Amino acid sequence: MRGRCGIARGGRAQHDFPRQDRGHGEPIIPATLKAKQMLGEGASHDEVLDAAVRENIRRVANHLSLSELLTERQKAGKLKIVGARYDLDDGRVEFFHEA
Repeated sequence: MRGRCGIARGGRAQHDFPRQDRGHGEPIIPATLKAKQMLGEGASHDEVLDAAVRENIRRVANHLSLSELLTERQKAGKLKIVGARYDLDDGRVEFFHEA
């Protein structure tokens, strides 16, 4: 992944250093903190970034699956929420389990 997700990089930077545009990346901060906790202090920046992006995908998919607006369509089988990650370096899409 090599640090190409601007929001994830910003989320990590926001946690480490205060910035004026904090509100934009705040949703990824919990995912970044969880990634740091899971990986431990010896993890590299790229490892934390990758884990934070994956955790954020899980969190967003779960949040969407609990949405009242979407629940009815999910129950009717008209909508399926699946998290995915597109890799800018190689063009591959990694799908995560359904939310």
